[in-house]
Amino acid sequence: MSFLHLLVQVQLLILVHLLVQTLILVHLLIQTLILVQLLVQVQLLVQTLILAHLQILVSVYLMVLARTIYLPNVKTEKMN
Repeated sequence: MSFLHLLVQVQLLILVHLLVQTLILVHLLIQTLILVQLLVQVQLLVQTLILAHLQILVSVYLMVLARTIYLPNVKTEKMN
């Protein structure tokens, strides 16, 4: 084998190594993007659940307020 032939093989091995490293980095980047997307979806789900609970609390508060305003003298079973 000539020195030039050996040098070409070494350069090819270096290129293959760099290609493999690049593919690994691309794979890690894709996994990171998938994880970020999942985290955003979880955040949106949590925000939706919080809004739903707040709507329920506001509805209950408004029902209690309406009962207090419109029926102040009506006794419930627990008040007896």
